Amino acid sequence: MKNKIKENIDNPHQLEVLFKADKKEFKKSFMELYPEIAENRISGFWKTRLEFDSLQDDFVKIRKTDILFLIISCVISGLLIKIPQIFNTDLIEHLFYEKNAGLIVLAGLSLYAFLTKDSINPRHWVIAVAVFVISAIYINLLPSDAESDSIILAYLHVPLCSGACMG
Repeated sequence: MKNKIKENIDNPHQLEVLFKADKKEFKKSFMELYPEIAENRISGFWKTRLEFDSLQDDFVKIRKTDILFLIISCVISGLLIKIPQIFNTDLIEHLFYEKNAGLIVLAGLSLYAFLTKDSINPRHWVIAVAVFVISAIYINLLPSDAESDSIILAYLHVPLCSGACMG
């Protein structure tokens, strides 16, 4: 293949025919041969073309399991958001959404990130769960005082700190 490429470097039509005949072999041979024929304008074009094809192959492919994990994460987050309706809780008295909405959204995003990883380190999983549980306990032990600026700041910053701990 190298000899054919060298012989036809000035014949774009024949190079295209060689490429269509065996794309993998053409690419391999051309890349090995490129230092010898680099001064030719057509070789620069072909190098760019072959590298562009390989760049397109490097894009992340969305797997079906990723979509499934996204749906699972959304369903779990949705169920957590619906806790007050499930248990008939007075939303205004307990400020459930102000306290927990940020943590629930962040927990859903983190769950999706963990599920879509190729390998899950159990230590990281335990740390993530501990961070969210401790944050949820802390935020729900705070008084339900909507007039206190420090409590409102805590409601805003606990999810941010939890997110920062997660990386």
